[in-house]
Amino acid sequence: MAWIQLCHAGKSRAPDAPLLEADPSRVDRATEMFKRVLEYEPSNMYAANGLGVACVAKGRLSEAREIFTLVREASAECDSATLNLAQLHAALGEYASAVSLYHKAAKKATGSRLVAVLMLESRCHYEANETTACAACLEKALELEPSSHPIKHNLALCLTKSATADSSGVRRRPL
Repeated sequence: MAWIQLCHAGKSRAPDAPLLEADPSRVDRATEMFKRVLEYEPSNMYAANGLGVACVAKGRLSEAREIFTLVREASAECDSATLNLAQLHAALGEYASAVSLYHKAAKKATGSRLVAVLMLESRCHYEANETTACAACLEKALELEPSSHPIKHNLALCLTKSATADSSGVRRRPL
């Protein structure tokens, strides 16, 4: 039920708006539900991870970082906490830490989950202006899903950014 509250909390915001613009009353309800679960099951890593997501939605990023880190340390089974922590690092501009976590998540992932991790990592590289690494991630993802239009689109954006940087006099390695 708490996850449903969090999902609906984001429904009222624009699709491209950050999670921080979610409906606060729904986020509060989700937070209380996750806390109640943790009262009865203190080792429930999924409820703890959910609490971390709710903290992100409330803008309490340092608390979210602590929660995701604790969940990762307590259980290697909760890959979502690793990805959430990676995304938090990326959002804070801590790209090297984010990439390291994406690599750890990619080692455990297969199929469409691996594609999703590669897409997240590619976005991190893109935001860090690392177009060569971004293109490499997208090319790996394209090998796994050769007919994916979103991957092709993102690769085109990456290559365009790289070409634009090259034409502005910045020396870059060829992709």
